[in-house]
Amino acid sequence: MKMSFWISFFYVIPAPTQSHINRMLELAKILNSEGLFITFVNTELKHQRLLQSLGSDASAVLSL
Repeated sequence: MKMSFWISFFYVIPAPTQSHINRMLELAKILNSEGLFITFVNTELKHQRLLQSLGSDASAVLSL
């Protein structure tokens, strides 16, 4: 009996504004919680801005 399965990979690429990054990060977390593999694409500058906006809560928010 031949067994086949699918592994789903998604690239999440947000628009270059802060609100889009936050929303797409939430979407990535939801997809990941369903067992999907996510690659979140972001620039270094936008990542630094995101960390600054989150403050000390950044590690809790960004962990998948």
